[in-house]
This record gives sequence, C-alpha cells and structure tokens, in this order.
Amino acid sequence: MKPQKIITIVLHGLFWLAISFFYYSFSSSRLTYTDKNSIFQDVHYTDLQFFIPLLIGNIFKAILFYGNSEVLMKTFLQQKRYFSYLVNFVGLVVMCYGIEIGVDYFLVQVVPPTMPQDAYPPNHFQGIVSLQPAFYLIFIITSFGARFTQDWVQHETEKQYLQQSKLQTELKFLKSQINPHFLFNTLNNLYASALSDGSERTAEGIAKLSKLIRYMLHESNVDRIALEREVAYIETYIELQKLRFAGKNNTVNINFEVEIDAPACLIAPMLLITFVENAFKHGISKQQTSSISIELKVSNQQLSFRVENTVNPFANNQLEEKSGLGLKNVQRQLELLYANKYTLEVVPDKEVFKVNLVLTL
Repeated sequence: MKPQKIITIVLHGLFWLAISFFYYSFSSSRLTYTDKNSIFQDVHYTDLQFFIPLLIGNIFKAILFYGNSEVLMKTFLQQKRYFSYLVNFVGLVVMCYGIEIGVDYFLVQVVPPTMPQDAYPPNHFQGIVSLQPAFYLIFIITSFGARFTQDWVQHETEKQYLQQSKLQTELKFLKSQINPHFLFNTLNNLYASALSDGSERTAEGIAKLSKLIRYMLHESNVDRIALEREVAYIETYIELQKLRFAGKNNTVNINFEVEIDAPACLIAPMLLITFVENAFKHGISKQQTSSISIELKVSNQQLSFRVENTVNPFANNQLEEKSGLGLKNVQRQLELLYANKYTLEVVPDKEVFKVNLVLTL
C-alpha cells in the first residue's frame, strides 16, 4: 500500500475516533440524588443509553459521508449532472437520517434504561433526536470539504507530475536535437538536388518531411493548438506515407474523412498522431492487401476520432509491444490533459485493429 494511501486511512480513522470521543465526553454525567449526603452524590458515569445510540449512529453518518464524497460527487457532481446529484443526495440523507432515528428510538425507548430513571433528563429521546440535524449538517459539510481537498491534492499532484514530465521531455529533446536551421537547410538542399536530378517523388517526400518537422519543432510547443493545424499535420503524414507505397505491387487503401462543424476548436498538439502512426507501423503488410480508415468528426465541441486498420500477421512481438507502449503513453496524456472528459476504446482483433476516442474539447 502506498504511503499516501496509508496516511489517508490513518487520518480518516483519527477523525472517526475523535467523533466517538466527543460522544463519550458528551454522554458523561453526574449522578443526582435527593439525599444530598449520599456518598454517591459526586460519582460520574457514562450514560450508555445516550452514548451507544450516538456511537451506532456513526455507521449511518459514515454511509452519508462516504456515499456523498466517494460515490455521488464522483458519479454525478464531477460530471456536471446536477439534478441527478441533488435527487440522489436528498435520498441518501433522508434514508440515513430516517434509519438512525428508528435505531435511536429502539435503543432509548424500547431497551430498558441502564441507570436509575431519575438520573435521566426529561425527554431523553427527544434530546438525542434534536442533536441529529446539527450532526448531519457537520458531516455533510465535512464530506464536501474532504472531496474538494482530495481532488485539489490529486490535481496538484498530477500538475506537478505533468510539469516534471515536460521538463524531462524538454531536457531529452535539447540533448538529442540538432540545429533546426542546419536541418532545414540540409532538407532544402536535398529538395533542390532531387528536383535537378529529375526525382520529383523524392523531392515531394523531402518537402513533406520538412513540413512535418517544422510543425513538431515550432508549432506544437503550446498547450493547445487549432484543430485544423493538427488535421493538416495528420494529412501531411498520410501523404508522406502514401509516397512509400506508390508504384509498389502491394495494395494499400488509405481513407481519411474529416467533418468539423466548429472551426475554432482547440486540442492538445501531437495527441491524435500516435493512433495514426500505429496504424501505419503495424497495419501495413507487404505480402497482402492492407487498409487504413481514419475518421474525425467534431460536433458541439465533442470530438470523435476513429482509426481502423488491418492487422499485419507478419509483425513480430517487439512491434506489438512498442505499439502498446505508445497507446499507454497517449492514454496517460489523456488522463492528465482531459481528465473525466474522454473515453478511449481499443479493440484488438486478429484481423482488424480498432481505436475509438471521444473527447470533449
């Protein structure tokens, strides 16, 4: 068990222990007798018929506390389903409060008293009942505080992790990159050389490669980028891949459909390309006809991205492992950048590999 989890359990245990100690102190009384000279006049006792109902009531308050903070708020409130949350929350409060009052009535009114009758204040049951609304209000407020605090800590932890990951990525990039100006000058020279030699296909490939590298180096260093730019990058990548298979005997069918109803959409850069790269790396076979189908639709800020490709039966396990690693990396990015705003479905099959991503932009 992780240290953070142990600390959380200990803190929750101390919280309920403190509540129980408060009940114990609240239930402590002094015996009263008509005879002022009684030797028992100053004896203190714990009123079990006051303490035990409150202690057992912790069960229902715990159900309310954790039901609200761990179930209802996660299921409904964080998903902005406010009406559903309100209905379920009211139902949970009424259920816990009603059952606890019933248990209190049984323990106080039905079970015989543990102390002399004159030791109890009048309206003993009503006294316990009158405390419950204040207790329930405290536990409700505490459950909200616990949930918001836990979410804030998790957000800060993930934010710190993301910052560290960005720094490590940037450091690796700085260590491994070559001078961009030298790179582009070299590509331009190769492009001119290919044209002069009459190799137009090579020149076209160099131009598209230069376009891809320019996007990766200069345009993608932002948190969000226009979706049109990301689509243009994917289209350039697909066109470059088509050049690889032009004029070869094997047939490769590539289809890319785009339907965007809002031109001002923003997305995290380099997020979708991993799925496309996997389709080309592990879905193209030189021995048989291969196909790749890519579909991107955006409606009401909801992005739907589907990639479907034939499976190369001759691909080795190492390629499959690298493909899985790439999908895990992009899934981690989605968790950090689009928490609770995406669904990712990966459907591996012997003949067709499918990926479906739904993302709220």
